[in-house]
Amino acid sequence: MMMKPIRRAGAALALALAVASCGAPEKQDPNTVNFSILSTESSENLLPKWQPFLDDMAKETGLTIKPFLADDYAALIEATRFGQVQAGWYSTKGGYEAVNRAESEVFAQATYSDGVAGYYSVVMVRKDSPLKKVDDLLKCDKTLDFGMGDPNSGSGTLVPLVFLFAPRNIDPSACFKTVVNANHEANALSVVNKLIDAGTNNTTSLMAIQRSRPEIAGQMRELWRSPLLGSDVLTYRKDLDPSVKAKLQNFFVNYGRKGSPEQQKREQAILEQLEWDNFYKADNSVLDQNRYIELKREEFELRGKTDAASATRRQELAAEIVKLGYDASKVGQ
Repeated sequence: MMMKPIRRAGAALALALAVASCGAPEKQDPNTVNFSILSTESSENLLPKWQPFLDDMAKETGLTIKPFLADDYAALIEATRFGQVQAGWYSTKGGYEAVNRAESEVFAQATYSDGVAGYYSVVMVRKDSPLKKVDDLLKCDKTLDFGMGDPNSGSGTLVPLVFLFAPRNIDPSACFKTVVNANHEANALSVVNKLIDAGTNNTTSLMAIQRSRPEIAGQMRELWRSPLLGSDVLTYRKDLDPSVKAKLQNFFVNYGRKGSPEQQKREQAILEQLEWDNFYKADNSVLDQNRYIELKREEFELRGKTDAASATRRQELAAEIVKLGYDASKVGQ
């Protein structure tokens, strides 16, 4: 099968209105899979990296693959929820939302081309910035402009909130002169062009920027790094035909591993362009870290509230965190 031209979602609100009118998941050819891709950088940089991989997915599975590109998580989750998307690549945060809101399940997890089994959220500044340590950034005198990610982004927003700001009881909106939201590439450009003093990013995105725009990467340095975060996940809708699920999982876990040496070399080169190494079978348990982050975020949002309902909810959250059993002892320095 040939890969179909890529579809690009508009704003999340427009998409939500469009799919809501359907009232139920879309019915379509069972051998067609709309595959979601979060656009963390410009289409001009992203699509050439993805095209060979998606072509191989269509060829190896015998399925018709229709890529679905959007620049925010909400659009992809809503598209999946209403059946416009059947499977896709997500950060663990996006996968967590797909599982909890869009009738999806994890079927594989990626490893990265640098050999690390995960990635890090970071805060970046210009190389010549007077900000030398985290305390310089968090002086909270409302003189600095700070960049964060999509409000639903794990590495761009939630991880810094939980591991950087919450332990210090700092609300970013009360700390900085301005807080702007943008994707990782835009944050990097804003740092380099002095539009913001510091901005969140992640190590995977920075590797991509190093490849495509080394002159940009060379003008930044890291100010803060999070604990290790789980690598990206692949999900599909629960109601997808079992034979289609099997074809997708087999494609991912075998890609770059099977076939002739020449085929493996070619596929590994394609994965390297996507900053990935091999994939492994996985299930929803790989999202426990994200559950912890969500619980801690809610706990942070209840700070200072003294009403009975808030006090009760804090107790419930504390119990849920203990029950989850996630080890968060290693925090970013």
